[in-house]
Amino acid sequence: VTAGDPQISPDGTTLLFTKSWADPSAAKSKSAIWTADADGNGQRVFTMQAAAPRWSPDGSQVAFVSDRGDFGNGVFVMPAGGGDATELARHRGAIGGLAWSPDGTTLAYASAFDPDDPDDNGPDKDAAPSVRVVRRYDYKQDNRGYLNDVRQQIWLAGVDGSGKRKLTGELVDFDAPQWSPDGKTLAARISLQNGMGGQLGLIDAVTGAVTRVGPEAGAVSVWAWSPDGSKIIFGGDTKQTWQSDLFLYDVASKTIDQLTTDLPMQPESGFATIALPAQPIWLDDQTVLLAALRGGSSGLYRFDIETAELELAQDFGAVHSGLMLDRATGAVYQAANSLEGTGKI
Repeated sequence: VTAGDPQISPDGTTLLFTKSWADPSAAKSKSAIWTADADGNGQRVFTMQAAAPRWSPDGSQVAFVSDRGDFGNGVFVMPAGGGDATELARHRGAIGGLAWSPDGTTLAYASAFDPDDPDDNGPDKDAAPSVRVVRRYDYKQDNRGYLNDVRQQIWLAGVDGSGKRKLTGELVDFDAPQWSPDGKTLAARISLQNGMGGQLGLIDAVTGAVTRVGPEAGAVSVWAWSPDGSKIIFGGDTKQTWQSDLFLYDVASKTIDQLTTDLPMQPESGFATIALPAQPIWLDDQTVLLAALRGGSSGLYRFDIETAELELAQDFGAVHSGLMLDRATGAVYQAANSLEGTGKI
């Protein structure tokens, strides 16, 4: 059993995390959301057949993804104290990157859209395999199979049950949407060059209009809005070198400042379709907390955007993933690979 994706409640009292395991009898993986006290004690099941828990801003509800139902996967919400779950949206494919709007009324997420099957009906089981006409070099991908023009788009779902809405439509992959503090814009990674490069996409939450940040030949690994929403720090490069530096984007002027050269660690950027990036956390208007790798070991780093000074706060001697901070106590929550090879919180 693997534990991961720890999420601390807004009041810092309750932890949610996902446990995953393989079920040989069903030839598939299964998962459940567990809950515990902030110190890890009192662990118990929160809900079965579920993953990717996300607290609402006021801590009263939990959103999650589940394959319960007739087909595919759904976005659900349920009271934080337990109870019945309400389905908000359903897709035939995977759902990732759940993110609550700051006002708690809307969930953003990424899921695939097929222009040749806009109603998401899926293939006809009785039909012969279709002929593939390849028009782009990224027509297939590891872990996803044949794609043609199927790409991850950003969707919105109303918590009031008003249904889902596709926000983006470009024939590129979007993933890991992140709301601006004012709730008007979403920042998401745009995957290019068959996943080897990308840009940051700023998406209008009403119109879906996309502003691309960074050169098309570059790469984006992690990103985070400043507390006032005026800036975005992101890791990446102006060309794909597989080694990120840190950049600062000014939203008003649409300018980019490169803050580092030859960054001595690699921000933990996750793995597309499998694990989300460990996004940076602004500790204040000037200091950012980063989860990163160096020499095969995970660490926590503080970065000063004014002086470009990087300080190692903690080296773990093991590989960690994810990054959650309880601002009241300063506690950091991550998943860790133990020496026994099992995931733990």
